Amino acid sequence: MGSISSQTKQLFQDKVLFEKKILNVENNQDREDVVSILAIRLVRDSLKEHLNFLYIEKFSDFSLKQIVNIVFKEIANEWVDYAMHILNYSKSAALDELRIQHRVKFLKSLSSDYYNSFKDTIFEEIADTFIELLVQNTKKDKNSILINAVINSDLIPNRSVLNINSWNQLSECVKVAIDLRGSKKVKLENFESKLKKVKKSIIYSLSKIKD
Repeated sequence: MGSISSQTKQLFQDKVLFEKKILNVENNQDREDVVSILAIRLVRDSLKEHLNFLYIEKFSDFSLKQIVNIVFKEIANEWVDYAMHILNYSKSAALDELRIQHRVKFLKSLSSDYYNSFKDTIFEEIADTFIELLVQNTKKDKNSILINAVINSDLIPNRSVLNINSWNQLSECVKVAIDLRGSKKVKLENFESKLKKVKKSIIYSLSKIKD
């Protein structure tokens, strides 16, 4: 075991070692588990005003731009926690270790790796919030502007094939989903094939957006 400074230097030179020590990640399944947790945090909390259709006020607010930055912050927070509890750094000293330029670059690269490898997990969480919005919107006028904006956006480019051009054309599908909601045997979007196709369309379209 080397000195604390040499251990720190080594951690910020080796992604596999950093993942193992800081994130408790040793294989691809561990990475998927981490991203599943991150996806919920991002969509349901940190960036809900930009990613979660239950909170987005207008479609122009929707944006993927801050995702990698938030992943970076989450990983940086894990480093600070590890440094304080395992390496006995003070919080300010742990943060100072992150201010070294090549370490910032290291964490940005790791954050991008996670996003690029598992972004569909995040996109699925985003798409789920749109399905949830549809189901919660029991009154035709409530949130209809946002719903129609999404339906007629590039997120659902195959809307003509699906015969969906407005909220009204989806309302019957949603009504069926609401009526079957109590069974809880499968995910809500599986109750009606058209809703499932809408979700798949959103995930696919998001994957084509250039970061």
